[in-house]
Amino acid sequence: SMVRYLANELALLEKKSTADGEKMQRVMSELLADIEQKRERLQEYEELEERYKALISQVTNKADEVQKELKKTQTQKMSVGLELEAAQNRSKELSEKLKKLETINQKVQEDL
Repeated sequence: SMVRYLANELALLEKKSTADGEKMQRVMSELLADIEQKRERLQEYEELEERYKALISQVTNKADEVQKELKKTQTQKMSVGLELEAAQNRSKELSEKLKKLETINQKVQEDL
């Protein structure tokens, strides 16, 4: 009777042990699947990060190009401004010479 009791207890323990083992295996499988899913997401994030870095680099390069063009335009604008100023000065000089010539011409006309 004691042997039968122990045999039943042993059978119950084996069933419980098997059930626990199966449960543990399911949990491990779920954990492994979860880890794999997270690894894939991490890889996707890393790829996105690389793409963002490339885009940031492109935008930065474009901004540098625009800055250079702006500086070039400003330099050209200054150059044109200086040329305009020089032309205006030359125009004043020529106007003054023209007035002198007209004055001289008037005197010559009067002397004749």
